[in-house]
Amino acid sequence: EFHKYLWLKFSPMRLAVMPIILAMILYAFSSFETAESWYSTVFWTAFWMYGIVVFMWGNYEAASSASREYGMNTWDFQKMSAISPLELVIGRVFGPTSYVWYAGLILLVIMFFSYGKVDLQGIEVRSIAYSSPFQPILYLIFAGVMGQATAVLLSIATLISSCKPSFFLSFLLGAMVSYTVVSTTIGFDLAAKKLLSMPIIKWNGLGVDVDSFILGSLIFFMSWIFIAIYRAFRQELQYRNSPSVLMVFLAMICVYFTGFVHNESVSFEMIGLVKASVCFVIIFPATYLLAVTECSNLQKYSRLWYAFKNKEWKRVFENTLGWMGCAALLLPVYLYLFVGLWGLSEDFNDVRRLFGLHKFNDLFTSTILTGLLLFTVRDALVCHAISFGKSKHKGFKTLLYFFLVYGVLPFFFGALATPMGQGAVAHVLLFFFPVYLAWAPFGIIVVLFQVVIAAIFFARTIQKMRTTEN
Repeated sequence: EFHKYLWLKFSPMRLAVMPIILAMILYAFSSFETAESWYSTVFWTAFWMYGIVVFMWGNYEAASSASREYGMNTWDFQKMSAISPLELVIGRVFGPTSYVWYAGLILLVIMFFSYGKVDLQGIEVRSIAYSSPFQPILYLIFAGVMGQATAVLLSIATLISSCKPSFFLSFLLGAMVSYTVVSTTIGFDLAAKKLLSMPIIKWNGLGVDVDSFILGSLIFFMSWIFIAIYRAFRQELQYRNSPSVLMVFLAMICVYFTGFVHNESVSFEMIGLVKASVCFVIIFPATYLLAVTECSNLQKYSRLWYAFKNKEWKRVFENTLGWMGCAALLLPVYLYLFVGLWGLSEDFNDVRRLFGLHKFNDLFTSTILTGLLLFTVRDALVCHAISFGKSKHKGFKTLLYFFLVYGVLPFFFGALATPMGQGAVAHVLLFFFPVYLAWAPFGIIVVLFQVVIAAIFFARTIQKMRTTEN
């Protein structure tokens, strides 16, 4: 796969044209500079050209590779070939952008040799004034590779889900990732300057050098991007993906972000509850998203049921859906928060004041956590009932459900309840959102009633499906 792109992208003419074009641009911008500022002009010209070539052109090539394969009807041929998922990852990430990196490496060499003589005294951005050019150049390489890999990942994901890759979203997300990496390393915004001005970062009780921490973070996130691409290709090539990798990813993301939660003035139990809250915020969106999107995978549900019925536990694990793995992580976190916050409700007032939540009375233990879980169960049951049904236009009906439940009905009934006061509006909103109220059981009862109705609707759909099969 990689060799194919090398043959397509490179030719003697293209190899010779790129250095000439880059040299002409560099000469045009630096020809009027004095000897003292010539190196600075060459460096910054190469720097901005690198951004245009690698971040813009490179992400364009990466995002459009799947679209080209889909348009030329060659993707099915690749899936039927003997190529492995790992070979596809290497070929599809680095193959379409190989000529882009040919130009990018030339610009990196120019920046490397001109960096030592660049005048950095008048530059307000402190973070680019490294003692050697290795660090900024390494960060620029990470930014390019991570952005292009993200573009490939999203294009493949949309190709798998909708059979038609999305170029614009893939390109936009890839460019955003590249810019984010540059802004948080070399530092073109105030947040990056503030971060890089810290000599030591406290993470999980350890004092880590800021440059080592940033480099380790880049390797961590880039590794997971490539793992996600690998699993996407495995799914496309009809391999079976268990949710174990997704569970490990969520657990490691929780460890990474909860490492920043520390305060010496708060007890260990309180810090543990705050970290658990961060874990809930990370795991819950993944659980909800997979619960409402994996409902269309009827074959995997049937394989899971068949393996469970025949006690083939290996196949049960292989066919377990992603939302089940996420729920296995989310439920212990929820129980820990629910029990811990009730048991330490008086001491938790200090934590609420610390994090600006002093206006709320038992916020997490009342409606929000339980309401979020119940709303997830309700929406998942409805989406599965629509997907398992025999009616047509299932995707449209699912979108219509979310549009009505979260877009139209809350505002309609809220407008009807407005003359009766804000309390009535809040009670109406409880039917559609996990809104906080002083008396928490009312909100839980309302959502639980909806879950029962959704469960009856789902059970009737399953019964009709079995009757049709018989």
